[in-house]
Amino acid sequence: MSLDMLCIAGTDGYFKRVNPAWERTLGFTRDELLARPYVEFIHPGRPAGDRGASRRAGEGEEIVSFENRYVCKDGTYRWLFWNAAVRPRRAADLRDRRAT
Repeated sequence: MSLDMLCIAGTDGYFKRVNPAWERTLGFTRDELLARPYVEFIHPGRPAGDRGASRRAGEGEEIVSFENRYVCKDGTYRWLFWNAAVRPRRAADLRDRRAT
C-alpha cells in the first residue's frame, strides 16, 4: 500500500518483486518489469557512477542517496532517488563465495 516504489532485485540483474507504485509511476506492468534486466530501464546516458552503484549493491554494500533516470512506458524519463540495502545473510553468502 506504500506510495513509495519498493522492490527486491536479485544479483542476476532482474527485479524479483515490485510494488504497485512501480506500475503507477512508470506505466509498465509488473510482468514487464520482472521480464527484463533492470538496467534496460535506466537511461542509456547514465554516468559511470550509476553502473558502479548497481555493482556495489550486488556485492553487499549498502547504497544511500543514489539517483538515476528510469524510462516510462510512454518513452519519457523520471528521476528516481534510491536507497539500497542487501539482505545481510545474502551479503555474507556472496562474500563467502568470493573468498573461495
